[in-house]
Amino acid sequence: MAVITKALQTIRLTRIATVSIVAWGLLPLSASALEMNAEQYIEYMAHQHCANQQYWEQPEQLERTLNALDQQYSIGDDDFDALDDMAMKFAEDPNNQAALETKVHAICP
Repeated sequence: MAVITKALQTIRLTRIATVSIVAWGLLPLSASALEMNAEQYIEYMAHQHCANQQYWEQPEQLERTLNALDQQYSIGDDDFDALDDMAMKFAEDPNNQAALETKVHAICP
């Protein structure tokens, strides 16, 4: 009896896992994975930094600029966890900070 119960539980868990995998596959791309390489991330962060410097006294303009930047890079509300992960990975390589600073100096007015 215990073997049958265990087998039924395994089948039930397998079905739940299969349904979860299928449901995950149906999510919009932005909700499941952020497609951005290190170079794109550096460029995105540099533009964000410039916007913060330029519009720090104009919160409405800053918000519009940052929203436009998010749209340009196809970043949605579901991508902020992925951005946090990228920031953690970015911080692991000391060369990335130098690359970001170089990019900021190149594009900021």
